Amino acid sequence: MNHQNILLTGATGTVGQHILFELLRHFIDLGKEGKIHLVIRRNASFSAQERAKVLLSSPFLPEYLQEFSLEQLLSKILVIDLDLNTDLQRFDFCLSEADNVCVIHCAASTNLMSSEAVEHKIRKVNHEATLNFLMACSKFAKKFIFVSTAFACGVRSGQINDQYLEQIQTEFRNPYERYKNLTEKALASFCEENQMPYQILRPSIVCGRLLDETLYYTPKFDVFYGYMKFFYKIMQTPLAELPLRIVAKPDVVHSNVIPVDYVAKVVLKVFEREDILQLNIVHPESVPLARSLPAMIGINGYDRYEIVDRMPQSLNPLEKAYYAEAGNANTAYLAGPSFEFDASAVQQLVPELSPPSILVHLDSLFEFATKYEFNNLLRWKKPVVASSLKI
Repeated sequence: MNHQNILLTGATGTVGQHILFELLRHFIDLGKEGKIHLVIRRNASFSAQERAKVLLSSPFLPEYLQEFSLEQLLSKILVIDLDLNTDLQRFDFCLSEADNVCVIHCAASTNLMSSEAVEHKIRKVNHEATLNFLMACSKFAKKFIFVSTAFACGVRSGQINDQYLEQIQTEFRNPYERYKNLTEKALASFCEENQMPYQILRPSIVCGRLLDETLYYTPKFDVFYGYMKFFYKIMQTPLAELPLRIVAKPDVVHSNVIPVDYVAKVVLKVFEREDILQLNIVHPESVPLARSLPAMIGINGYDRYEIVDRMPQSLNPLEKAYYAEAGNANTAYLAGPSFEFDASAVQQLVPELSPPSILVHLDSLFEFATKYEFNNLLRWKKPVVASSLKI
């Protein structure tokens, strides 16, 4: 089915922003008459419309969109000012089945910490808001696409395929993984009961661009970038003089990292497919922790650490800070069992796309983050709109 309209959430996030870019190219290239209905939450300083303009005024806009003016890009978009957590019950999307809408839901918190407060937020933002949004969209949507995570598989070893919905999993590293898994199953059950087509698409660890200029760009430096940011901040304090014992298994653990622009391109390749219910968007080549861990720590200049195989006792002030922050979110990944994601399904579906080697670009990805001091690259400044403006 060729969907006339798209309803997209999460465009201010890393994956959602790049799906928006690919959708714009899709609409422009095909001359589609429909709209990208863009759900954006206003904030204290900017309206939803202003935030959309910021997204499309970025100096990091992909080259394939830079020939178009801001006005041209905005003409393909209808901004919906909506907070999915608070406004949904009283909001009318003003859409019907006749509008032939495909929903792509990317909005989510990517907090990997484990605490009671984080679990409460993840349950509300990632689980409850998604299911409420799904029910609201069921009144008009012809298809619902949920962008989940490959780590919804939970703690497993060996080779991991795409068929999560058929498996029972009870062990997870954090609330983020657990609620992604619960949401997938609840969403699939709802859609099947209501005869609503759906897809669950699962990227692994998302890094900056490796296909489109500007290479290495990502709007936010979170997840594994957040681990690097911890050491960046520590190097600006007296704590950098202290030693650090890091629980990790660098000789066992591998990380599956995938470029964000590859993820977005795969989503656009498969979102019209009716034969795909679940797909892991993963890299065929994983990154050994023995290669990535020293690079993540060392690029910031810190070198007073040692790798240990169990939680140390009598923590010094640096170690207390580490295990309260970076260690809280990452130790379960750094010291977990050995596993590999099976990339054969995505490779067979989109053989014309091949993700570049992460190992080749690893240092450049890290250098890009350090260059921008791990700051959010969505620069919230109000752009000027003029018909002659080229982005």
